[in-house]
Amino acid sequence: MHSRSSTEVTIAVEKAHAVSPNIHLQGFLQGARFAAASLVFNGAMGLITAIVFARWMQPESFGIYSIALVTMTLLGGLGAAGMDTTVARFVAFYGGSRQIDLIRPVLSFGIRRAGVISVALAATSYTLLHGGVVVPARFGALRPLAPYVALAVPLTALSLVLMQAVLHLGAIKSRMAIEKAAQPLLRLLLPFALIFLVRSRLAAALGGVLLASVFCVVAAGVVLQRITHSLPSGTKPLPEEARIWSRYSLPFAFQSAQQFISSGLGIDIILVGLLASLSASGIYAAAFRITPLLTLARVAMDYDFGPRVAALYGRSDIAAIASLYQASSTVGMAVTLPFAIVLALWSRAFLGAFFGATYAEGAAALAWLVLGCVADAATGCNTTLLAMIGKPWLVLTNGLVGGGLTVVLCLVLIPRYGIAGAAFSATAARVCVNGMATAELWRFLHIQPFSRNIWRLAMPAASTTLVVICLKTQTLLRFQSGVPILVIAVAVGLCAYLVVFRLAGLKWAQLV
Repeated sequence: MHSRSSTEVTIAVEKAHAVSPNIHLQGFLQGARFAAASLVFNGAMGLITAIVFARWMQPESFGIYSIALVTMTLLGGLGAAGMDTTVARFVAFYGGSRQIDLIRPVLSFGIRRAGVISVALAATSYTLLHGGVVVPARFGALRPLAPYVALAVPLTALSLVLMQAVLHLGAIKSRMAIEKAAQPLLRLLLPFALIFLVRSRLAAALGGVLLASVFCVVAAGVVLQRITHSLPSGTKPLPEEARIWSRYSLPFAFQSAQQFISSGLGIDIILVGLLASLSASGIYAAAFRITPLLTLARVAMDYDFGPRVAALYGRSDIAAIASLYQASSTVGMAVTLPFAIVLALWSRAFLGAFFGATYAEGAAALAWLVLGCVADAATGCNTTLLAMIGKPWLVLTNGLVGGGLTVVLCLVLIPRYGIAGAAFSATAARVCVNGMATAELWRFLHIQPFSRNIWRLAMPAASTTLVVICLKTQTLLRFQSGVPILVIAVAVGLCAYLVVFRLAGLKWAQLV
């Protein structure tokens, strides 16, 4: 990692004014490719960790583990108080608008605010969880885990802010190496060392999460110090500037709660545990752990998309933003479709082969979740774009609407359809949120994510579906083990997709 002086930063910003939208697009795709490579490793490690822990703990304990992780994420996000998104937006915006002297002040403001609020929230959460005040009787196993949850709050909050600062100061490789490579590896390995100290598989798994978070905070802090030490220290921010940051952060202060009720593996897993059983919540969590593989492309683009569009918006370059927006949709669909088709049609085989026969009951839930991931890919990086153009209240509102839909549908469908009902609820909410964000971007910027190239993917997708269905009906009974079937299904599905992709005259360069 090389430090950049304020002069170098200013020169880089000046040069950026002269580049064309195509140059921005090329840079965006290069950054997204690096992020994708890191996310593939992260996704693989996350899936391996979920498989290992699901088999290590069995469904009921894995359900408690998943609920504890959801609680840590929720409280950690609340502890960040919106400072992660505020730092992300204004660091990139100040770089694009050549207000370099405001970068360090907004960083200091965000770190201090998140630190104070997260520590206070940690103390409160420990008191409530340990005393059983907010723990339903069915979730009694969470009470002994209160210290782990409380310690995770400030660690998660500071990690969120520091990671966003590192990313939006241009150190994408450092961010991905810390968060998407080292952290998941530590989460997998550390519990097997801690088991000799705590004697509880559940506590060891959560202890591994805590130690991995400590590493992330320290590593991100070191990287951030190296990046910013040569930037202008800046003066103390004017009261008006601090008020701008605070106002922008306010809706994002509730983003963790909004995501908890709207983005899946949040309120849905809690409701599955309450309305069905802890074992069902473990099976549902296992099904959901596979879906990040389908969001790799879109999430990878998000890491480079956010900083770029914030800087472009600072220069009012809407044409370049539109180009990046449509590229995020087209590339996301092109990468997601073949894997989604195979996973939806072979959902029972995937769950049974990797997680165990008990978890195969989540097949219908996994198929519904896959459909939600396809809708997410089709609409591109719309929520990130809304946040970067300064519309935080819309991001919050969209999430709350989707969250309300999740809760209502879960309450109606889980008692009747179990985890499949929860998966349908999460997918319906995801479609709703993405639809609203897409309409709002059209209203404000008159841009939309659907280029004509995205419709040309229909032929490869339809052909792949037919091939995989035929393969399933012909080979399902010929193998005793599910793993050979899955290897064949994935290989044949991808080959069919790529062959028809080429026969239809499509080329990767044409898609973007």
